[in-house]
Amino acid sequence: MGGVMKVSVRGIAFASAVITICTAVGGCATQQELKKRIAGRWGPNPAIQDNDTNNNIRRQMLVLQYIVDDTLGVPPPTVDGSKHYWPTTSDAWLRVTKAGFNLGREDCEVYMDNLFRMARERQRNDSLLNAASLASNAILQATAVGKAVSIVGASFNMATGVNDAIYDSYLFAQAPGLIGEKVKDVQAAYRTSVESNPSSVQTPEDAYNAIQNYYSYCLPQSIEGLLLQKIADSNPAPAPNPPKVPTRKPNTLAPTNGAAIINQRVKLE
Repeated sequence: MGGVMKVSVRGIAFASAVITICTAVGGCATQQELKKRIAGRWGPNPAIQDNDTNNNIRRQMLVLQYIVDDTLGVPPPTVDGSKHYWPTTSDAWLRVTKAGFNLGREDCEVYMDNLFRMARERQRNDSLLNAASLASNAILQATAVGKAVSIVGASFNMATGVNDAIYDSYLFAQAPGLIGEKVKDVQAAYRTSVESNPSSVQTPEDAYNAIQNYYSYCLPQSIEGLLLQKIADSNPAPAPNPPKVPTRKPNTLAPTNGAAIINQRVKLE
C-alpha cells in the first residue's frame, strides 16, 4: 500500500509539473523574436542606418500601394515595385486613409478578442488546477498521507502561480471588455479629427502617418499609457463634510447676566 501511495504521489506531482512546464512553454517567444528584443533593448540606433531606411521606406510605400490599389481600383504594382500610381487629390488620399483605418480597426478587434479569450483561459486553467489540487488532497488525506498532501499542494500552487504569471504578462489589470471600449473610443475620436480636416492628408507620407497613428492606439504600450493617464487625470474623491454640531439655544426664562440685574436694582434703590 505504501509503495502504491508513493507512486500516486509522484504521479500527481509529475502531472502538476508537466502542466506547469506546458503552460510556461506556451508563453515563450521564438528565437527570432528574442533576438529582436535583445538587439532593441537600448532603443533605436543613434544613427539612422541605410539598410534599415531602405527597407522601411519600401515597406511603407508598398503598404500604401496595396491600399491605393484596392481602394481606388488601379492596377497592382509590378514585381519590382518600380511603377506606382499615386493619387493627386486630397479626397483620394482621404479615402486611402479611411481604408487604412478600417484595416487598423479590424486588427485591433482581433487583438481585443485574443485578450478576452486569454482572460477566460486563465480563469479556466486556475479553476482546473484548483479542482485537481482539492481532489488530490482529499484522496491523500483519506489515506492518511500527510507529507504527500503538502508536497502535492505545493506542486499545484506552483502550477497556478506560473499560469497567472504568464497570463499577467499579456493581460492588463482591467477587464478586456472595458479596455476594448476605451481603445475604440480613442480611435473613433482620432478618426473623426482626421476626417473633419481633409487638408491634413494630401501626400503619401501624410496618409501613412495618419494610419500609423491610428494603429498605435491599439499597441500594448499605448493601452497601458492610456489606462495610466486615465488614473492620473482622475480627480480625487471630495473629502466628506464635517458633522454639524447642534447649537444650544439660550434659556430665555433664566437671566443671562446676573451681575447686570443686580446693578440695575441698586440704581433703582
